[in-house]
Amino acid sequence: MTGDRAGGTVGLADPLASLSAGDRAILSAVANRLIPAAHGMPSAADILTDDRLRFVLAARPDLLEPIRAALRAADHMVETRFEQEVPA
Repeated sequence: MTGDRAGGTVGLADPLASLSAGDRAILSAVANRLIPAAHGMPSAADILTDDRLRFVLAARPDLLEPIRAALRAADHMVETRFEQEVPA
């Protein structure tokens, strides 16, 4: 069963199915950059497991599109930076 709730899809069997392994790797890299491991505490990437992300997206399916948009922006930023650093 699917339906619209605040811009998200309700009732997805597995909300992670719409994020590729690459998307999840980028999300982990961004999380790790924002909150690195320090003083014996784990990084955000260490905490951001598939199960936790699945739980959050099941509870808040409206976050899936903003996450996708952020991943597209991060991917674009990486491509732009790479092009600037590595001339053709």
